[in-house]
Amino acid sequence: MWLVKMTWIGEDPIHITATVLQGVLLALTPLAILFSAFVFFNALNVTQTMPYMAALVRATCSSHPVAEVMLVLWALGHLIEGASGFGTGPAMLPPIMVALGHPAFESLVCLLIMTSTIGPLGSSGVGLWFGLSALEWSRQQLVRVTVLVSLVMALMSFPIALMSARFLLSWDDLRGCWLFVGLSIAACALPALLASLFSFEAPGLLSGVLGVVLTGAMAHKGVGLSANVPCVAARKLRQLEAGAAAALGGAGEPGEQQQQQAAASGGGSLEPLASKCGGGGGGSDDDSKQASRGRPVIELTAVATTPRGLAGLQEAPLRGRSAATEVCTDAAQGLLAALVSQTRRGGVPAAVGLAEEAEDGEGALLPSGAARSHHDTTACALERSALAASSRSGGGGGQLLGDARLGDAGSHAVDADTAAYLRDRRELARRLAPWAAMLCVVAGTRVPYLQRSNGQELRLSLRSLGDFTISSNLVLQFRDLCRIGVNWSFPLLYTPALLPFIATACATLAAFRGSIPADKSWGDPFAAATAKCRGVAPAIIGALILVALMVQGGRQAPSYIIGYWLSEWLGRGFIAVSLPLGAVGSFFSGSVSTSNLTFALLQQVAAHKLGLNATAMVMLQIIGGAAGQMVAISNILGGRAVMGIQHIPEGEFVKAALPACVAYYVAGTLLALPFLFS
Repeated sequence: MWLVKMTWIGEDPIHITATVLQGVLLALTPLAILFSAFVFFNALNVTQTMPYMAALVRATCSSHPVAEVMLVLWALGHLIEGASGFGTGPAMLPPIMVALGHPAFESLVCLLIMTSTIGPLGSSGVGLWFGLSALEWSRQQLVRVTVLVSLVMALMSFPIALMSARFLLSWDDLRGCWLFVGLSIAACALPALLASLFSFEAPGLLSGVLGVVLTGAMAHKGVGLSANVPCVAARKLRQLEAGAAAALGGAGEPGEQQQQQAAASGGGSLEPLASKCGGGGGGSDDDSKQASRGRPVIELTAVATTPRGLAGLQEAPLRGRSAATEVCTDAAQGLLAALVSQTRRGGVPAAVGLAEEAEDGEGALLPSGAARSHHDTTACALERSALAASSRSGGGGGQLLGDARLGDAGSHAVDADTAAYLRDRRELARRLAPWAAMLCVVAGTRVPYLQRSNGQELRLSLRSLGDFTISSNLVLQFRDLCRIGVNWSFPLLYTPALLPFIATACATLAAFRGSIPADKSWGDPFAAATAKCRGVAPAIIGALILVALMVQGGRQAPSYIIGYWLSEWLGRGFIAVSLPLGAVGSFFSGSVSTSNLTFALLQQVAAHKLGLNATAMVMLQIIGGAAGQMVAISNILGGRAVMGIQHIPEGEFVKAALPACVAYYVAGTLLALPFLFS
């Protein structure tokens, strides 16, 4: 683009230099938000505060998978995206879902699609007030486009939420809980629509807060939750049955011999367990897909290997669970014995490694793997002792079961550790206080006074480079860069960076410094955030330099020229490519803000050339940016690294989310037509 402006457009080299400097300075806004958001969430992890959120979700949802998906990925996804954005949701929420027993790949894809409905309004509206800054719109115009975007997103939230939830739930699950799902979707979509009538900063944050509160209250009371939906334990047991059958050779003679050996050792038979653990229907196809994508997980085989484990399963206070959650002790013993026999033949399965990885250490969200079973926390303790015994000795299935029974003696300690997160209400309130403080500070800084300089400034002249000023309300500015009229502004208190994330993170580290492990320090969150930003900074800076080069120059700006001639060649057919342009921008940059900075001016020029409503055309651009965000390479790479599933190529994520992108394209374009011609 630099060469194009030099050779074809013939722009002054000094002006191009100033534009490049402006692009570098513009990159400070998304980088500051990204850095500070990761400092905040890493501070929650270092101070052992994040486990309290996971424990609260676990207790609130009562192990109901529909409630977990809608509360964590939908409502909490809206909250984190509305407050911070820039990839913090994919880095923080899928690990909670994995700790609750859900598969990693499907959880990440589901979150990427779900948060796209709030992406344009995320990070306290930065995609609007910052992303549309090249249009130089008034506050009223920004509110107007926010209303249109919120209306379209509210209508699309219902099909998009259902499409994304299908990665973790079956249609039978969703039909059985249609009331809960519908109310949870509305709890996020409607507040965003109502708030957009007054502000372009508040909708994302307000929809997340009310969505979490209302969805959590409904999940706690069991409103609209069907008791016939199988829990994660039932699905895992069904996967275990399928894996055991495949390992034993199906119904052939080798499998029969192994089953007879298991029965001879006191194990019983391999009868269907899933039908006795919370319902057998609903999502067997989905379960097989989930099992095929992830590593084999043996988590629940020892749930009922002892009378005490069975009693704990039957007496677990799972609201909404039917009496069918009993597990046959003999069948579970037979399954475990058969799996152990197969382990002796083919080596220790991947489940052993997974169990060892879940020991108390970095990345563990609940103590001693207590989050690994939705029915009874004794499962993990028994599983570990059983698998450890299998790896240590060459004994038969009966020996393994004997060791598992011995491990049951310490199961109450695991239960006590898990319950301790919720037993001390005062400590729980203290651990959740950083979230409340972060939200309050964000809401308190959404005032126009902090967005622009108040005129009381400290000025530093840098001669031919320009003038640098700092106002009393901490707005940093470069005026008249290279003395050719190019300006840059950074509202330090308005941008969601120093406030609320850095300030809240420092307060959290100070308040819970006693909870920081010995091998970590208060500087670790800053070091981790620096490493994260170091990897993405070149791409963000390069993207913002390109944006500045494209939008600067008035009628000679490349965006203006492209928009003019595309609308000239395509005519009204430009409407069909408007949304994909926005999607391409966010696909490469990972940000709706950057996509809007790049193509918003192009969309406005095309609308004026065709005689269409410019606000509606820019709305299509913003919706396209949301569609591209769910397949953005940067979001996929960040979430994949956090989840430890680097073995799954990026193309699998794009392929999984592509139907939702197509739905955005068709529905968004059709919904925009009445506004385009108004």
